[in-house]
Parts: sequence; structure tokens; C-alpha cells
Amino acid sequence: MSGSFVWDNFYKKADGADIYALLGRVPIFDTLSKGELKLFEHILHRRVYAKGEFIFREGDTGSAMYIIEDGEVSLEIGKSRQEISHLANGDFFGEIALFADQPRSASALAFEETRIFGFSQHDLLGLLETHPKTGITVVMKLTRIIADRLHRATIENTRLLDTLIVHTAQ
Repeated sequence: MSGSFVWDNFYKKADGADIYALLGRVPIFDTLSKGELKLFEHILHRRVYAKGEFIFREGDTGSAMYIIEDGEVSLEIGKSRQEISHLANGDFFGEIALFADQPRSASALAFEETRIFGFSQHDLLGLLETHPKTGITVVMKLTRIIADRLHRATIENTRLLDTLIVHTAQ
């Protein structure tokens, strides 16, 4: 059921009705039936982070995504730890690690005591094998969300570049 022995050492299995309410608020799961959500209950792992504890660091190899059950997470980049996003209950992050074995592009830090659920690329691939329709539904939603985030980042980068060009020309 679990993704790897490493996760087994740190994560407690998710359980209880609250997991269905939480997952129902997450855009990648919001169209799934309770039966389909039960499939994710079996691959989700819970962990609690203390205030100031890193969930992962920029440059770490990523293999899992996370959903905030309770608490807040700061996503930060660079040595100066510039905050690029502040996330709270029901938000998710780290999803690119499900598709690409690349270093993390940011650090994730518990802003306060924070409980999260995580699932790995291995877990998702297992679900795709055993329940392809549900797995594909989630993968397609993740793909749309990643594409939307990339589109918004491209627009913002273009705006910043235009601003830089105007200031450089002056």
C-alpha cells in the first residue's frame, strides 16, 4: 500500500472521514466519488512538521506532492529565502515531482506547526495500474493545473522583462 520504506518510517496512514472532506476541497480530487477518494486514502501518508521545519529544500530530489491538512507552508527560493507563495489548509504543492525527477525549485517550510498528507510518484503509478480511470482523471487535473501555473508564470515573467527593458532604456 505505501510508496516506499522511507515513507513508512516517517508517515502515518491517513484515516477517518475528515480525509474525504479535505480531499473534496482540493481541485485535483473535487470530481471524484467517495469510492474513488477511498483509493487515495490508501496511498496518502500523514506527517506533522514543527514551526520552522523544512518539508523539503530547494535542490532536493523530489518524488512526492503534499496537501496541507492543517497549518501553513511558506514556499521560498534562493539563499535569501524569498517567499514566493504562502499556502494554507487544502492547498497542495510539490506536484511537479510526480512527473519529473528534477531538483526542487523551491524550499517548503512549515510556517507554523503543520500537518500534511503526501503521496509519491510510486504511489500514483501504482494507482494508475490498478485503477486507470481514476488515476488518469487525477493526472489530467494535475496537468491542467501545472499548465495554468506555467501560463501565469510566463505572463508574469514577460511583464517583468518588459519592466526591466523599460528601466534599462531610461
